[in-house]
Amino acid sequence: MEAKQSKRAIIQVIGFTAIGVFLIWWTYRKDDPIKLWSCITQLNFIYYLPVLVWTLICHYFRTKRWQLILKAGTNFRVPFFPAYHSIMAGYFVNFPTGKLGEVFRCYALRRMAGIPVERALGSVVMERVIDVCCLLLLMLFSLVIYSERLITLTKEEIITPLKSAMGGGFHLIYLLLASISFAALGVTICYFVWKKMKSVHTLIHGFKNGLLSIFRLKEKGTFLFYTAGIWLMYLLMTYTWFFAMKETAQLGPLAALLVIVLGGIGRSLPVPGHGAGPYHYFATKALMLVGLAAASAGILPIVIHAGQTLFYLIAGAISLIVFSMSKAVPLQEKG
Repeated sequence: MEAKQSKRAIIQVIGFTAIGVFLIWWTYRKDDPIKLWSCITQLNFIYYLPVLVWTLICHYFRTKRWQLILKAGTNFRVPFFPAYHSIMAGYFVNFPTGKLGEVFRCYALRRMAGIPVERALGSVVMERVIDVCCLLLLMLFSLVIYSERLITLTKEEIITPLKSAMGGGFHLIYLLLASISFAALGVTICYFVWKKMKSVHTLIHGFKNGLLSIFRLKEKGTFLFYTAGIWLMYLLMTYTWFFAMKETAQLGPLAALLVIVLGGIGRSLPVPGHGAGPYHYFATKALMLVGLAAASAGILPIVIHAGQTLFYLIAGAISLIVFSMSKAVPLQEKG
């Protein structure tokens, strides 16, 4: 059974990797690689320094927010660094697997802080629910600002391909591959988590505690501050890069917000490489929607994604080392 699950997981990763590779090829199929690389090397990479600052602040806020959720869901305080290293190690695991890092960080926290895995997993689900709600709010705001352009994009990139899929072989195969991959991901994660729990009752109870933890928060104002801070840092991490390229230097924060919204859709897909492919595709479309020429729109997404990937690989590797060297903390139920 374990061998079969391993094969399914491998097939799933290969399937999503294929989707990512396809979208990268599709996004840059008309670009000259030499000219594209020449344009990238002309960017002012000094702006990567403030982007790193915003990234560190973002993950400080994310760690502090997770501490609040864990405190409400498990009744005791989780130290900052075990929570931080669990998050960063999870990002590292996400890179080759897609989204399994979200599960791994719960096991990392179990080892370093003694938090029951099922409760930590419930808190992660709660985090993702909050972030999805924030993304939806930003999408609605962007829809008001860029309504006509987004409607055009939806028709060109979703409705038309779906119509073609009804009678076209290639699009139909692509959609089937995506559907099968998403189903395989869900089955794999559920089975993996279920096998590690003592019982289904334990899993359900832990999930319930984690999901309801937001309503037990005594520091709701602080929670909202951290959440707003996370998304503000996301905005700054993208907007700061605009100044590195003359074609985007004149664009405002609203354009950066659109890149975050559409790029966030791409990152939400469980594609290895932190959404490599979907992010490039959607972020490029966002820049084209705000008036950038197609030849220039694809440059910045490469740099933004590469910069974030470099950070996650280095910081995640450090956290994995810390995790591997840490001694297992006895399981705790209450603080």
